[in-house]
Amino acid sequence: MPFDRAHFSELIAELGFPSSIASFDGPGEGECYVIQGDGSGWAVYYAERGLRSGERAFPAEADALHYLLGWIVADNLR
Repeated sequence: MPFDRAHFSELIAELGFPSSIASFDGPGEGECYVIQGDGSGWAVYYAERGLRSGERAFPAEADALHYLLGWIVADNLR
């Protein structure tokens, strides 16, 4: 079974993180981790006050989701 958004969201909830910790729809207005596809790949970054930090690019969504999950767990911002 491929690692997808639904599986990612389930794991985030099981680990006790709020669903708002990550966004699939761009940075929005608050601070959050973002995963964003652009047709040629996926970007993962932290958005704060309109700035992107720690941005990394991935060819596949599953790779980006795995990286993002590890980043969130490492930062431990529950």
